[in-house]
Amino acid sequence: MIKTNAAIVLVAKRLEQLGFRTAKKGIYTLELSPGALAWVGLNTAMRGGAVEINPVVGVRHQEIERLVAELRGEQFNAIVPATIAANVGYLSQRNRYEAFIFDGSRPDAEVASDIVKCVSGPGLAFAKSNAAVSDLASTLKTSGLGIPHQNSYRLPVALLLADLKSEALEVIDEELGEIGSRADEAALRYVAFAKKFKARATDE
Repeated sequence: MIKTNAAIVLVAKRLEQLGFRTAKKGIYTLELSPGALAWVGLNTAMRGGAVEINPVVGVRHQEIERLVAELRGEQFNAIVPATIAANVGYLSQRNRYEAFIFDGSRPDAEVASDIVKCVSGPGLAFAKSNAAVSDLASTLKTSGLGIPHQNSYRLPVALLLADLKSEALEVIDEELGEIGSRADEAALRYVAFAKKFKARATDE
């Protein structure tokens, strides 16, 4: 039975043939435009003796991530996270979770090729359609994809960078309204972010 690392290598080699580069183990990127990257993460799990790969595909917008990190008081990371990403199955017409199993029932190379076909088809199409910050802002707002907690930081920043300041401030105020009087760590962190965000938006 194939090992996890060997399964990842099979997929990685095929991604590299498409122009992706290995950003770190299990994460691969392809430049779409200056500052916009198609982003692939290969999440793995063991199912008995079989290896399961759950490909997560999306886009990373470096200017958004840089500003989010600054306003959160964090060090900028050039690789993680994706600005928005989802299991590749949710990006296809099937719109359902999809994982790929290396269990020996068919050649491992075929399973790896199936993963890359999904990445290069609906996955890459999704990334390309969100390379522009205005399109990405719309997707963050309406698609229901991504992680809500992450989106709450990235949506207002994307709107601000898309020259939609008023809408960005509305999003911030809506989130603050939902937080209300909460004083837990996550709430306080967002309130601090919102304060810095509003100061930045006012200066522009």
